[in-house]
Amino acid sequence: MQDLVRFVETERGLTFEHPVPVDFLTPEQFRDALTTEAADITPKDRRELRASEAIMRALGLLDGDIDLLDEFNTISTEGVAAFYDPARKRVFVPDGPLTPSLRATLAHELTHALQDQHYDLSAMQNDLPDDQASARRALIEGDAQRIEQAYVASLSDSDMALYRQETKRATAESRRALQGVPPIIRAFFESPYVLGEGLMETLLLDGGSSRINQAFVEPPTSEEHLLDPFTYLDGDDPIEVSKPMLGSGEIEVDAGDLGAITWYLLLAERLDARTALRAVDGWGGDSYVIYRSQGRFCVRAAFQGDDLAETAEMERALTAWVDTMPQASAALTRDGPILTLRSCDPGPDVSSPTRDIAERRS
Repeated sequence: MQDLVRFVETERGLTFEHPVPVDFLTPEQFRDALTTEAADITPKDRRELRASEAIMRALGLLDGDIDLLDEFNTISTEGVAAFYDPARKRVFVPDGPLTPSLRATLAHELTHALQDQHYDLSAMQNDLPDDQASARRALIEGDAQRIEQAYVASLSDSDMALYRQETKRATAESRRALQGVPPIIRAFFESPYVLGEGLMETLLLDGGSSRINQAFVEPPTSEEHLLDPFTYLDGDDPIEVSKPMLGSGEIEVDAGDLGAITWYLLLAERLDARTALRAVDGWGGDSYVIYRSQGRFCVRAAFQGDDLAETAEMERALTAWVDTMPQASAALTRDGPILTLRSCDPGPDVSSPTRDIAERRS
């Protein structure tokens, strides 16, 4: 562990302010630490999960009756070799030999501990809009991924051979375990790691490690900064878009912002990926409100492009998207620079045409 600590300090250019406890758990204890039991969540949490399921169906991201808690537990436990808990300031790992693959993962988790000691990860991520919280998570994960990859690159030839064998085996096991998890949930879970790497590369080219340190002090403010890191360097902050108004009999459940990644994913589920990316490239800002109407969950999401041409690009994409949704479940309106998408949960018994669309497209 001391060798790993020294490597992380040297590669990251920061020193630990105090030692980090590393707890080695039995496999059962480790899995329990990652799992949220249904009996442990409150009725309010359960209602929020059901509302989330309904809204994901309303946005065309899921269909059928999905148990989000079960899916989240699956994706958060399978393939996780260790984790750092900012609340307890400790790293947790299953007891066993420190193989090359596990050492690389520990380099990642120790980087989180180092970030926490210098920048307070809990404070960085608390009470933020969804879009901003997602951007910060990508910064945090991208930085740790960078150090993990640097550690892998430092392995000896014999350790590298073992690392590749372990990684190949773990990847195959993870794919089998995650086979039933909806791809959209995996996409949301994995996007901070994937997009965080691109952000890191851009920051390193812009000023090296000191530029990454600056980013932790002045973090990215939107997911647009992940899809196009140059917008972060240019200081292109989101446009503030007012929350859509509700009508008579509509009861607000939640409100916030979707962010560029969610707009891309909902479009790409039903339209050509290039069409989706062109539309999202012009993202300027958004807001949404979730509400109940006549016994079902609905969402109104307002979108504003960087300019009127970008709004028109998204309008064309969303018009095509609405046409793929179950009849009368979605509609699009425009008021000047603002597009408002209204979509309601068609119910768990209505199957999504996404797969048919993908098959026709292929």
